[in-house]
Amino acid sequence: MFFRRASVLSVLLLWCVGCAPVKHEPVIVPIALLTRIDVRYPPLAIRERHQGTVILLTLVNEKGMPAQILIQRSSGFRELDRAAVAAAKQWVYRPETADGVPRKSYARTPINFFLPDMPPVASPQPNQGSAFTPGAVPPPPPPPPQQ
Repeated sequence: MFFRRASVLSVLLLWCVGCAPVKHEPVIVPIALLTRIDVRYPPLAIRERHQGTVILLTLVNEKGMPAQILIQRSSGFRELDRAAVAAAKQWVYRPETADGVPRKSYARTPINFFLPDMPPVASPQPNQGSAFTPGAVPPPPPPPPQQ
């Protein structure tokens, strides 16, 4: 009688444990860039010797196409920023998926503009004309005129 009662209790306990809700963690596959069109260096920027890095934040839709492109950090030069956005509009992504279902997500992409015959320089901060970042040491002033 004791064993019969114990087996019934164990069956009931197993049945109750089996009925408890199970928390499901979705399987996330991150976004990936599939097709990247090369960014054209604007001729004006080459003539003016402009260099810098643009950081884009792109909202990618469920089909893998850019839905919105924001400039997260400007290069400090309008023509470089515009060239980066123009190229990014043509890129194709594999969208992020959750349990195999595509969903909107953001991609953060740095785009570097550097001329091969010039050393890299710090990009000016937006709305500033200086080529130095805050905290950088500026060049020394010219010596006073000799008498």
